[in-house]
Amino acid sequence: MSEKTRGIFLFVFSLTISALMEIWLLLTPSLTINPFIFNLSLQRFLIILFVFFVFIVEGICLFLIQKKSGWNAFQRITESQILHPLSFLICLFSGLVLIGLFLKLFGPRTQFFTRLLPLFSLSFCLSLLWILYQEWAHGWQLGGQIRAKCLSFLKGMFQFVNQKVNVLEGYFSRTWMVVILLMLVNFPFVFWNAIKYKMPMGFAGLYTQMAEEIAHNHFLLPMEISYYGPGGVPFAYPPLGAYLMAFVTKFFSISSLSFLRFAPPFFSLVATILFYFLVTRYTKSRVAGFAAANIFACSSVLYGIQTAAGGIFRALALCFLFAGLLVYQKSNQVFRFRPIFLTGLFFALTLLSHLGYAFIFALVLFISALSKPFSWHRWRFILLSGISGIVLSSPWWALVIYRYGLSVFFNAFGSHGNNYFLLILSGNKPLLEWLAISFDVVLQNPYVIGLSVIGVVSLLFSGDIFIPLLAFSLMFSSSENGRYLIIVGALAIGVILNQISRRYKMQKELKHLSIIGICFLIICLLIINLSEVQNINKEIPAFSEETLRFADYIKENVPGNSEFLFAGVLQGGSGQGTEWLPYLFQLKPSFGDWGGEWEGTATSNDDPIAKILQCEQIQSYSCLEETVKSSHANPDILIAYSTDTQLNSEILASGKWINKYDEGTYELWIKK
Repeated sequence: MSEKTRGIFLFVFSLTISALMEIWLLLTPSLTINPFIFNLSLQRFLIILFVFFVFIVEGICLFLIQKKSGWNAFQRITESQILHPLSFLICLFSGLVLIGLFLKLFGPRTQFFTRLLPLFSLSFCLSLLWILYQEWAHGWQLGGQIRAKCLSFLKGMFQFVNQKVNVLEGYFSRTWMVVILLMLVNFPFVFWNAIKYKMPMGFAGLYTQMAEEIAHNHFLLPMEISYYGPGGVPFAYPPLGAYLMAFVTKFFSISSLSFLRFAPPFFSLVATILFYFLVTRYTKSRVAGFAAANIFACSSVLYGIQTAAGGIFRALALCFLFAGLLVYQKSNQVFRFRPIFLTGLFFALTLLSHLGYAFIFALVLFISALSKPFSWHRWRFILLSGISGIVLSSPWWALVIYRYGLSVFFNAFGSHGNNYFLLILSGNKPLLEWLAISFDVVLQNPYVIGLSVIGVVSLLFSGDIFIPLLAFSLMFSSSENGRYLIIVGALAIGVILNQISRRYKMQKELKHLSIIGICFLIICLLIINLSEVQNINKEIPAFSEETLRFADYIKENVPGNSEFLFAGVLQGGSGQGTEWLPYLFQLKPSFGDWGGEWEGTATSNDDPIAKILQCEQIQSYSCLEETVKSSHANPDILIAYSTDTQLNSEILASGKWINKYDEGTYELWIKK
């Protein structure tokens, strides 16, 4: 068979394939909506027109190659070494898409996907036909030659890039470069919701009330936090975050809600950078520090606790905690006054920001000393730092004890499950239940728990007992310890990812990364953080601007000594989202023990609130009334959602309430 005959066969086959695909498209059922022409939708008409255009081009080529000039031009095209790999890529892509369509990997096979089948089938068949023709025309040698050249090019490129990795790693040994990169990488995750929404994330009504009362009291520590508790609670909270918020909002004319949107993400970003330095100094690896800091910044659990509105206390405390540990980590082997004082100062600032983080500060120092029990310098450093921190924070805790006695601190310790471990030791609580609570948060991401365990075990086998001992201590001694376990887990993950990524090398020097190691590290971080970032993007504020307008109406039309009951939870927030309402309404709630830990009235299960939500779910006013009576509450106003039509009709039918507001989302009922 002559070469020209083979060319004719190529285009005859191509014309046949195109004609079959055109018939397939014409026979495919058409959408009945939005017909464009001949009862065909515009989308389908364009696809048919495209395949017809391909058919016409193939026919013209079949006619031209039978002439000498046309055949010579076609032979030059056949010699092209670019069309062969290009056709291979098109064939591979089309084949993968066809497999996905047949296996329904892209979703149900809708009419849109059905008409894509002939289009990608045409692409696959024509590209495969051209590959086979070029190979046939060149004695089945062209593909091997091109593959050899491509592999040689890729190998050279890979070796060139691999040589530059060491230069890149050395370039990022500059601290300011890593800090800038950390900020650029993590800024979108930390600030996305703050920019996206006009309302703050999470709940911090109690904290906002504290800040505003400090500002109204001329920055003197008030005696009581109004409304919460319910009915007011001692102002025994560590007040540093509230003072900072009061100062910024008052002297810079920034609204409280704007401060709550942007201050916690800022504190979280600062904590991320400090955590990087902490891990880098501990592991002596910038790669481990960078990996750990990214996992820390993208954790959805830490986001809800520290980057949301409550971070004005918690993220601030975490910054002081990390800063203090950095000073301690650098100077614990020598006895000098300045690092002891600075560690004590940061311990005092942590204590003045959040008691829970101060406990973790003390626990980390204690475990650090315990990991080297015969280091007298370390024990003395920790003891003097702790004493100095307690002394520096004494103006606050001495005033609190003078006003309310030691009972407020004992009450706080007995709330939130802080004393659970003591109950385990006394035999009154089961150990397994505590462990389940400890791991509940961490187990949400299997990659985090898996790599954390591997990292901790790796550290243990390398002779480092500090991190394993710290993780073990956190599991048993700390309340709400999921957040701290994730931080320790991020450090362990950074260690193990650094170790693994340095095993993938093209060069013999073990101390350097390779391009494969960097790619492996980036892929691992993307896999670990992808679900976390998705969870962060799902977060929405607990309340909206409509809630603020409704709150303004209540403040203007309801007496300030009234008591309110909200039959539901704030839309867009968890059950804890209703924590905002006493601040927004400036009224005492019938239920809600936020702040009650300082009076010893806080419970861990919030039974009355849970019962109220059950009544709302079954749309029963009698259930609501019974719960109120059994709890000895006496609400003056009742708030329900407008969508709870049955509940609102039963409230009206009871004859005990008058509807005063029924616009938009909420219904306001005043007791007769």
